[in-house]
Parts: sequence; structure tokens; C-alpha cells
Amino acid sequence: MRIGYILLQFPVVSETFIMNELIELINRGHEVHIFSLIRPQGQIIHPEVEKYRLLQRTYYLPAYTRLSLELVKPRTWPVPFSNAYEGRPAKSRLLGKLFSAAAINHLPKIISDFHLDVLHTHFYGLPTFVTMLASKKTGIPFTFTCHAFDIFIEPNAKVMRRHMEATAKVITPSHYNKAYLQNLTGVSEGKIQVIRACTNIDKFRTIRRLERELRLLSVGRLVEKKGYSYAIMAVKQLRTEFPEIQFRIVGSGPLERELNSLVKSLHLDTNVTFLGSLSSDSLTEELAKTTIFVLPCVIAKNGDMDACPLTLQEAMLAEIPVVSTNVGSIPELITNGKEGFLVDEKNVEQLASAIKLLLSDAGLRVRMGKAGRDKVEKEFCIHTEVDKLIKVWEHILLFAC
Repeated sequence: MRIGYILLQFPVVSETFIMNELIELINRGHEVHIFSLIRPQGQIIHPEVEKYRLLQRTYYLPAYTRLSLELVKPRTWPVPFSNAYEGRPAKSRLLGKLFSAAAINHLPKIISDFHLDVLHTHFYGLPTFVTMLASKKTGIPFTFTCHAFDIFIEPNAKVMRRHMEATAKVITPSHYNKAYLQNLTGVSEGKIQVIRACTNIDKFRTIRRLERELRLLSVGRLVEKKGYSYAIMAVKQLRTEFPEIQFRIVGSGPLERELNSLVKSLHLDTNVTFLGSLSSDSLTEELAKTTIFVLPCVIAKNGDMDACPLTLQEAMLAEIPVVSTNVGSIPELITNGKEGFLVDEKNVEQLASAIKLLLSDAGLRVRMGKAGRDKVEKEFCIHTEVDKLIKVWEHILLFAC
């Protein structure tokens, strides 16, 4: 099968689920081409990008200033934009429409050379809109995967429904998301299929544990929905009984200064360490030394929330017991008391109690670690989930003939 991925930008260090999906397709012998609307700047590149020569498969559109020259051509406005795209805020709507108009004049020219069978994109919004226009111009059917922030933050149900009606199939990584999208847009159940966003099973299940006592780890962008402030406050409570406790946070983001200030105000400078963004190998080293993985996710003020985070999956594959919250689709990944503990969001006391229980019981940590690995291998396996994706495309092509 010849598959074209139209992505907002590629590669992105935090979007390993897309990279894993691409690699699995390539390993199965499919011809994959990537079309990146924006060229990323200054990001850490995963070694798999080079190993599988993904950049050699990637085609970047010209810079925005060059693309904008296309706006003078009437043919760059193929559909009524106001009825098909809704960015946030109003300025984003305008820029999104202008950018899409320019991009769509280039994409079909590039795409047509590859005789693609299907187009696919990740994240509802501008990527879906551009892919929809490319599909209209080329006649190639398209599908899209929607995840979290793209559907939870200030959703426009009418516009979202138009995108869903235009696509052959909507993919989403959790049953929670599917129910949410059905209730929001009213689309039929058969239009949406759950296909998990997965991590690299072979990579993380082979981590050789060199566990350091009393070491907690969190991985993810420093944003509100990750709930880092509650983990920091839990460490404050735990330090009385476990003065040597270490909480290491991997990631960067807009809340870095605020979280650092919280650590200083609680006098936890010797207990909490911000490691910034790490390479794949450095992250593996951190996981190997971790006692407990903590990710106390919350529903952000703007409605954003996580969907079965890959960082939790990676920790579970490494047989690290996990502590998270019963927010959104996370209970689909973790059964409270089996693979780890789930607590109420923003509840520091419950969070500290769950961590304390695991710190105090090595046998429990081992049992939960093994159960977590089994859960991910059985229900969040990249091999079986890509099987489902391929079947979706085969069904679309069968009925298109």
C-alpha cells in the first residue's frame, strides 16, 4: 500500500506515537511518504528517525513567506473556508486559512507523483483541514487520528462534524474519546474507530532495571494537564518519612518557571530535579533507575486532558509501578490496584499515600510492574494496533474500487 502522511510538522520529539506508527508500516513493507507543513527547529531527534531514514521520506513545504505568494491566485481558494476550518483564536483562524490556501496549491503537485492509495494525518484542526483539501483535489481518500488537546479545547462541534463527514474514517486512541466525539458531534458509532496510540514495545521492555531506592520519575511537557504541581506537593509530604526521596522530572514547557518557584518555596531544591528534554538513550537510563513512575494528570482549565499517555505505557513496559489519576481514558490503561494506583485528580493526600505504599512494599512494586507490562503488551501493542489501521485502509480501498 502507498500511504501519504500529511503532518503539521515532523519529526516532533513528543510525538513518538506517530514515529512508531510510521516505522511499523515501513517494517511491513508499505510505501510511506511524509509531507510536513512546517519544518521543525532545534529539536532532539530520536535515533529511530535516522535508523529508518524517515527524513529521506519527508517533504517540506516552502517557508510561509514563499507560500503566501500563492494567495494572489484565485485557484488557491477551493472551498468556503469559513464553513470548513475553525482555528483558535480569531487570529489563528485567519492565519490558518491563509496558510492552508497556500499549502494546498503545493501539496497536490507533490502528492500526485507518488500515486498514493490513501492519505492520513494526526490531530484534528489545521492538519485535518489541509488533508481534507488535498483529498478533494486529488481524489485520494483520507483518514485522520484525533488525540487530546485538538478535540478537548474549545471544540466547535459543527466544524468538527464537517471534517468527520468528509473523512472515510475517524481514528481515536481511547473509548473515552470515542464516546466524547459521538456525544459532541452526533456522528454515527461506525464512523469512529478506536486504535491505540502505542509506544515501542521492543525498546522499553528490554530495559535492564538498576532501580535506585526512593526515586520517582515523571516524563512529559511542563503543562497544566500533567499535574506536576500536585506531585511536587506530595513529595513535600513524603519527605518527612523519606528524607532522601528524589523526584526527577523530564520535559520542558511553559510552566517551567512556575514549577521551579514552587520547588523553591517548599524548600525541595535537594529533592526535585528538572532534567529538561532528554534524548531517547538518556530517558532509557532514567527509567532503568526509577522506583515509581508518577503522572498525576488533571483536566486543565481549558478542558485539555491526556489520553492514555505513552510515558505511562513506557514505564509499564519497563516493569515500573505507576501512580496516576482516574482522569479521562487513563483507567483504560491502568486498573487501580493492579498495574498501579489511580487517585482523584488534584488530591495530594491520596497521591502521597499511594506513593508511600509502593515505597514501603518492594513485593507490591514487583507485582504491579509485571502486571503493567502484561497489560501494555496485550492491549497497547503497536503490532496489533497497526493491523487495525491497515484493515481500515484496505476496507476503504475495497469499496472505492
